[in-house]
Amino acid sequence: MMTTQDPLIQVEGVAKRFQLQNAQGKEYIDALSPLSFELGRGETLGIMGQNGSGKSTLLKILSGILKPDSGQVKIYGTFAAILDLGFGMVPEFTGRENIFLAGSMAGYKKRLMRAMVEEIIDFAEIGDFIDQPVRHYSNGMYLRLAFAIKTLLQVDLLILDEIMTVGDIRFQEKCKLKIQQLLRQGASLIIVSHSLREIAEYTHRALILDHGRIVADGETMSVIDTYEARSGLKRQKEDVSVNFASDPDHCITVLDYWVSAHQAQIEEPVTASIRFRVNKPGQYDLMIYISDFSNVLLSDSFSYRVTPEYSITTEGIYECSCHVPPNFFNVGTFYVGFIISDGHSSLYENMRCLSFGVTSSYHAWIRPWSMNDKKFSLKPSFDWHMQYRSTGDKTIS
Repeated sequence: MMTTQDPLIQVEGVAKRFQLQNAQGKEYIDALSPLSFELGRGETLGIMGQNGSGKSTLLKILSGILKPDSGQVKIYGTFAAILDLGFGMVPEFTGRENIFLAGSMAGYKKRLMRAMVEEIIDFAEIGDFIDQPVRHYSNGMYLRLAFAIKTLLQVDLLILDEIMTVGDIRFQEKCKLKIQQLLRQGASLIIVSHSLREIAEYTHRALILDHGRIVADGETMSVIDTYEARSGLKRQKEDVSVNFASDPDHCITVLDYWVSAHQAQIEEPVTASIRFRVNKPGQYDLMIYISDFSNVLLSDSFSYRVTPEYSITTEGIYECSCHVPPNFFNVGTFYVGFIISDGHSSLYENMRCLSFGVTSSYHAWIRPWSMNDKKFSLKPSFDWHMQYRSTGDKTIS
């Protein structure tokens, strides 16, 4: 799949074969058959596939750890990869020395690194161990330092392989918020994960590997549907009570969310709803975020005083809905997320928990409406009028 954005990475005909020795002699396994794809600047890509499909081999080739048997990888920018615990660190060096080493390899001046080192140490939460050799670190300490180094050194591309399942829940949340910040700043991301929820949350595009071949490449939610169909899976309802923001006092518990139609005609309205339990009365604001990966729409409850004087005074279950009028969106796939805050910080964030499609039976041959190969997210229906004025004849004198 070619991207219309400026390329950040180009994979051209990459293939890799491994040789195995067994009782019958040598055996060859094609980990990657010749495959090609591009990633644009600011684009996010999720890679899915069963065990042995070639995911980790591909990431190691992208990161320069392995060389392909044929083909090439071109990266037009800087990148950082976290493929396993402690990847890229020297065991005999202290944590602090590894920070400076990573900065030097990334082209940072020592003076700039001195200014950044405390921020990295603070994020990693290593404490006094920062001046101990990293070979003495626990797996969790390895991960925290590796993640802090790779994400706080500004790079164009971040490559992650199944690292969000390591560490405690609090640090996983911290990592997620950091990744979201990097993406908002325009960084590109390639992530391998067995969690379809993570793929859906962080990426706009996904591909499926099967025995070293790309068998699907496209919009994330569409590719996830393909993956589930190929795997014989049936998507279960997500555990939506998990907060993607900090709510240590459990003021809010999200119970459910839904859209009025997963497939709507362009002339039909769409309603997105969320149900939540208020455990502690207080001032709460709710935002709905609708995106086709280009920041389409943000609507908030406090602008319209859905909650009088911004305050909920009684514990209990509440349901809040946002109505999008007909003839508003263009043809395409859109994603819905919710944010609940107390006016100071987010208590709950799930930026891509629902999706719906918009279709049209009218002018289907222009799917979706576009101009000069540019697809527009919104297509409001305004009032147009045409009136007869004159014959248009010219008088010759």
